[in-house]
Amino acid sequence: MGEGESSRAILQKIANLEHRFEQEKEHQKKLQHQKVKVMLCYGDNKFELPLELRRSELTRAEVLGRIGMIPLKGEEKKFSIRFFNTPIFLQQIHEIQEGDRDSTLMIPCNQEEFEQFDLTQK
Repeated sequence: MGEGESSRAILQKIANLEHRFEQEKEHQKKLQHQKVKVMLCYGDNKFELPLELRRSELTRAEVLGRIGMIPLKGEEKKFSIRFFNTPIFLQQIHEIQEGDRDSTLMIPCNQEEFEQFDLTQK
């Protein structure tokens, strides 16, 4: 193989790498724009938050903030869900952030936690 052929082969490999890099970058961009549903669950009862998050927006703070926007029943000023204090919650967020498909973040609640929200208002 001559010097010219070797240079062309190297340039072709560089071009191929650049193309693959651009494809991966585009794929990651599409992933980050995918929607994630967030649902409160108690037994067979499920409540999907009215606004989906983009995968890139899915953080602990954002989930807590969105749930904090749901009206509460009674005199309570702040909601409480024990699941948010578990490592499983953070692990699920991480798995969805790193995932490769549309996802739903399921938030298990006990009866008291589920019923603290006024889910009749939209």
